Amino acid sequence: MLFDTAAIGFISRNSPPPAAHSMSAAEKRTCPMPRMTHERRRPPQSLHHRVDIVRYAAVDDVGRAVNPMILHGQTHGGIAQGAGQALLEDCHYDRETGQLLAASFIDYAMPRADLLPALATALSEVPAPSNRLGVRSGGEGGTTPALAAVTNAIVDAVSELGVRHIEMPATSERVWRAIRDSRCR
Repeated sequence: MLFDTAAIGFISRNSPPPAAHSMSAAEKRTCPMPRMTHERRRPPQSLHHRVDIVRYAAVDDVGRAVNPMILHGQTHGGIAQGAGQALLEDCHYDRETGQLLAASFIDYAMPRADLLPALATALSEVPAPSNRLGVRSGGEGGTTPALAAVTNAIVDAVSELGVRHIEMPATSERVWRAIRDSRCR
């Protein structure tokens, strides 16, 4: 299921499938590392420079899931953390004194529940050969892919306007500047 989902995401963009998709069935069973694929889809909508995540799906291969409910919760938390870093979190320092200007949660934006839609997460349980329980790490599975999924979805959404890159966090101002700068080229 994980590899089928990843392949669909890559094939739909007319690019080559990821290396994991080409793994043999034996390699899938014996790989000790966790594998995951994340997808963020956006519907066509008017351009308002604000990023709205309308759907987010993730499939994680964590080996044997000892407690699936906890694992889904960890994945949801990791996705929220990754999306927050991709969209909101930024540290600002005073140029003269070096004083951190985002030293409290009043000045440092963090993700809230209203930032994310209901997350669709699934587990692909291929037992790990490296231990008798067949488990792999799973708690961090949401964070790192979320950064790439969210940021790449934003760039994909504005690529037809000439944008090829947006620095994180992808605030409304950075999205607007990226669009403006691409039109000036």
